[in-house]
Amino acid sequence: QYAQANHQCIHKHILEYIDAKPLQTINNKHNFIAKEIQLNEKNQPQELFIHRKSAAPAAQNQLTIIPGTMATPTFITIGNAHQNSLTSVPHGPGRALSRRQTRKSFQWPQLKDLLNNANATIISACIEENPHAYNDIHKLITQQAPQSTPIATFNPRIVKMAPQAEKPTD
Repeated sequence: QYAQANHQCIHKHILEYIDAKPLQTINNKHNFIAKEIQLNEKNQPQELFIHRKSAAPAAQNQLTIIPGTMATPTFITIGNAHQNSLTSVPHGPGRALSRRQTRKSFQWPQLKDLLNNANATIISACIEENPHAYNDIHKLITQQAPQSTPIATFNPRIVKMAPQAEKPTD
């Protein structure tokens, strides 16, 4: 609930920033544990506790979000209830570099061209969330195909993290 409230605050700030109203919202719960009914290897229902660390639910026809980075696409997908993944999809491409490695390796001026080419405006962000810290989102979407089907792609135009996050400088 804390994470969901934080996301709602971020979304509220973005909507105020662009003076818009949402057409639809998708609650992309991730990094949580839930009691669910899943089919076992004999195709019989079984009650399980599912811990989705870096994953989100993808039940049959469930809309979910697989986020990219501040310069790579985010995908909206429809879940396929893939039992081998416990009806889950990855929550993003995963880190290629640790937060510490990323902070030591990058400064905002190094990202200026990348962000400009992506047409991404940074309101507030953290250097450790920069695109170079993550694996390839397109490769992930191909690999996770049995779990969900992409139906839309969104390229980042505005990046907003918590209000206390740094604002990039040249």
